[in-house]
Amino acid sequence: MAYAFAGSAAAASAPTAVAGIVYSGPLSTQLTVPNPSANASVGVDADPSFPGDEFTFSYNSSLREFTVSATPLIGLANTGLFSTIATAYASGAAVGSSSSFVGSNTLLLRNYANSLGNFGPGSTRYVGFKSFGGSDIYYGWISVTLPSTDASGQSLLINGWAYENRANIAIAAGDVGTPGPSSVPDAPSAAVTGLAALSLGAAGLARRRANRQAA
Repeated sequence: MAYAFAGSAAAASAPTAVAGIVYSGPLSTQLTVPNPSANASVGVDADPSFPGDEFTFSYNSSLREFTVSATPLIGLANTGLFSTIATAYASGAAVGSSSSFVGSNTLLLRNYANSLGNFGPGSTRYVGFKSFGGSDIYYGWISVTLPSTDASGQSLLINGWAYENRANIAIAAGDVGTPGPSSVPDAPSAAVTGLAALSLGAAGLARRRANRQAA
């Protein structure tokens, strides 16, 4: 099924890393309901060191529902394992080893036809996720606000994301650390950084360098 891309993203500062937490900074990415017969989706790139989006938020017009899916891309899911989605949380709830992660890799946020889902109409909650780097696991969250209705022109809002870059450590939903001027990283370069570097490991980095030299 083809999806129309109806999202828009406002410019944001570079992600910050403090006390083990990498934070996107405030976002205002929107997934707008185009009309009653059209689908829409928008991606979230939670690992800027690699191209592509690790998570996709979608609206299905026939089902009248918003969902979020994790994509097995290089970087967050470099080992071939999926980044997986957890159930929605309130602010401060721990996302970690004791969390409940969905098996299908897609989480229902809200079905407006049947009044089902993990988010209430108009609510702001946190979608948890975990990513794999070899035998290590990294936990994170994405803040989402749902519209009160799914009428044409209403929008889901993605407020930001963060992850804990220390392996096997839980993160509290909404925790952004305490960013300061010294925490802003250098502009992205050819170097592998963030979760991508954590998941690649030494062998993966060597292969990546060899591939770059051969290109």
